Amino acid sequence: MLSILIVNYRTPQLTVNCIRSVYEYTDNIDFEIIVIDNDSGDNSLEIIQNSIHDLQTHFLSKVRLEALPSNVGFARANNFAMSIAKGDTFLLLNSDTLVHDNAIGNSYTDFKSSGYGACGVQLLNADGSPQISGNYFMKGSI
Repeated sequence: MLSILIVNYRTPQLTVNCIRSVYEYTDNIDFEIIVIDNDSGDNSLEIIQNSIHDLQTHFLSKVRLEALPSNVGFARANNFAMSIAKGDTFLLLNSDTLVHDNAIGNSYTDFKSSGYGACGVQLLNADGSPQISGNYFMKGSI
């Protein structure tokens, strides 16, 4: 199973849009979504909960919401999410991500059959053009 981990910090509407796109455009895999609120100090969790309530009644996977008592940063929030996740594979998904064309399902299937231990995907700009989001491995010159 795939555990999709989303850290929210004052981006409730982006997080809701992300979750909706995951449900709409992810097929043929078993997944859960865990949203960690990094002590936003606003009503992010309430907005997210109210907005996704209808999704939870229509899909097998549930969205789990957890609030941290302080802002521990992106990495520690993801580590916490991994510690409570049920999946054997993790996807760290930024809250501003919109999923299209079963990108998660296809990537997960390819990854599980690859033998690799980690992977990244091609990010796209709003107009669909490739976004520079990484590079091939480069040797340092220290």
